[in-house]
Amino acid sequence: MKKVYILSSFVRSVKNLTSQEKKCLTKGLESFNRYLETGQSSSGFRLKKINHDKYEFRVDIRLRSR
Repeated sequence: MKKVYILSSFVRSVKNLTSQEKKCLTKGLESFNRYLETGQSSSGFRLKKINHDKYEFRVDIRLRSR
C-alpha cells in the first residue's frame, strides 16, 4: 500500500495561493484521489516521478504539487 505524506512546505505554499488557484488545487487533489482509488486518471491530470519515491502532479501549467 502506498502512503501519501503532506509536507509542511506544501501547507505553507497553499496559504499563498489565490482563491482561483485553490479551486484548481482542489480539483487536482480530487483527481489525484480518484487516481489512487481506481488507477485511472482524468484528462489533464499529469503525474510525474521526480525521484525513486517522490512524485508531483500538475494542477495546471503553472501549479505543481509535490
